[in-house]
Amino acid sequence: MEASGNSDEKINVGMFISKDCTLPYNKLLVDSLKEDGINLLLLDKMSSKWFKENRGKIDVIHIHWPITFYDSSKKITQWKQVLAFIYFILLIKKHSYKLVWTVHNVLPHDRSIFPFYLGNLFLTHFADALILHAHSTKKELKKYFGYTKDAFVIPYTNYTPYSNVYSHKYSKKKARKELGLPPDKFIYMFFGYIRKYKGIDIAIRAFQKAKPKNSLFVIAGSYWSDEEKAEIVPLIQNDTNIIASGEEITGKKVQQHMSAADVIVLPYKKITTSGVLVLALTFGKPIIGMKKGMVQEWVSDKNGILVETEAELENALIEIQKKDLNEMSNESFSLSQKYNWPRISGLYEEVYKKILHK
Repeated sequence: MEASGNSDEKINVGMFISKDCTLPYNKLLVDSLKEDGINLLLLDKMSSKWFKENRGKIDVIHIHWPITFYDSSKKITQWKQVLAFIYFILLIKKHSYKLVWTVHNVLPHDRSIFPFYLGNLFLTHFADALILHAHSTKKELKKYFGYTKDAFVIPYTNYTPYSNVYSHKYSKKKARKELGLPPDKFIYMFFGYIRKYKGIDIAIRAFQKAKPKNSLFVIAGSYWSDEEKAEIVPLIQNDTNIIASGEEITGKKVQQHMSAADVIVLPYKKITTSGVLVLALTFGKPIIGMKKGMVQEWVSDKNGILVETEAELENALIEIQKKDLNEMSNESFSLSQKYNWPRISGLYEEVYKKILHK
């Protein structure tokens, strides 16, 4: 089901999105929904007292990342948290709230499936609507939970309005100068947290085998844990053509790095949705990406190269330099502008209305 629409009706939504509403996706979504007339209350804790007291005042409970409710590092605590989460799902339904889940990840990418599977299974089947950012997510839901009913695809839109951080103030030359990167090299870039499921090891090996001419591979992001660092550092420590600071990229450094890159590499082993993909498209960057999840729906031979294996990635690193990168850049930017935030907020509102009028 593809969502579509707009209306005058006031809808009251209690949203569990994140305590940090300075994150670009969170901020843009929240601001856009409010501008569209949604009465939005941001929530961070589930409480049986709150659900009871706000019955009739809030129409919809909207959850984004369920893992935030059961994110303990201890297994026994995780199980307790999952069971508490399931109890609150049942409580939400008991008090006649409508329930929506935006499925950013069907399951955690770099953890054992249990007990997260159980919490997400209950959420999938008790939700009145599932919001997906990619059609491929339906296949994942079907595979793991046997369910795709009431799933609405609302595309992940661009970061253009977030101009205080992600504006296009930097030329490639200026960005590279400020980052201390050479002006004459072809720069492939991996951007974001270095996590196992993101396949940075695959990209490193492919780059080292391909040896693309006059090139650097810049790994722009911090290690998720010491485990990732211990795995990656030995692969790159003696390679002068790979640069990895290990620092988190925030503020103006986001646009500096994006502006400095020729191509963004997304070697993900697993992926449902990708904010980095949309960020790269917003900056008009050609993409080399694994043919998985949302990546395969936004990347084509018009704006990049899709690959399925390490060998194909190795070849793509060479082939991309033969392409018309200006044309690819224009296509990436055009794709990112296909859906603007006012249109997206209208699609969310339409989903809310549909489930309220069932």
